Amino acid sequence: MRKFIAAVIVLVICDFLAYRYLIAIVSDRKAFSFNPLIQPLIIQKKLIVLDTVDDFCFEDFFIFYSFSDPKYRYEFRDNRILIQSEGIEFQYPYCVREAKTELVEKTIYKEVYIEKPSQQTYESSGNDNSIIGNDENEYFVLIKNSLSFPLETEISEIIKECQRSVDTDMQTAIDYSELNPNQIGQYAVYFYTKTGEHRIIINII
Repeated sequence: MRKFIAAVIVLVICDFLAYRYLIAIVSDRKAFSFNPLIQPLIIQKKLIVLDTVDDFCFEDFFIFYSFSDPKYRYEFRDNRILIQSEGIEFQYPYCVREAKTELVEKTIYKEVYIEKPSQQTYESSGNDNSIIGNDENEYFVLIKNSLSFPLETEISEIIKECQRSVDTDMQTAIDYSELNPNQIGQYAVYFYTKTGEHRIIINII
């Protein structure tokens, strides 16, 4: 009987000590903090070709992997996109498409009045000059059939020379819509009067 009572007392003392130990462990416990050392990962999905830099959308070109909330910032510098995240910098090349220029042909008619100090009477001859007259003594004479100018001559200078190549007292309109002084070639400049159309060939050399 005495042995039984002694065993019970020993068990009670062991339970009390175990309980105190558990209380001490619970009070001293600390939360485990996981700080991964793995760097964020950025994967480029496709080449970065933009119409303008304002069209750039990060998610369209990159996939971002990180153990924490993805935080990044980017900027454009010297044809590259610089992306910074968690103290790490990534660089990726990009390009901007060149704007397409559509050439639109436009006919330009400019009406120019050519005044002469006095009227002259011309008779037709065997050359190629155009001499037009009517009953009211109005006339149109094309003195030169062609003119030559160096490349990139101002249009205003060419038109002045064209005017000097005409002798008339008629109202005359000039059409130089086909003229391109910035490209070598032959172009026609037209004079329109009430008697018809007359042409001078302009050679850009």
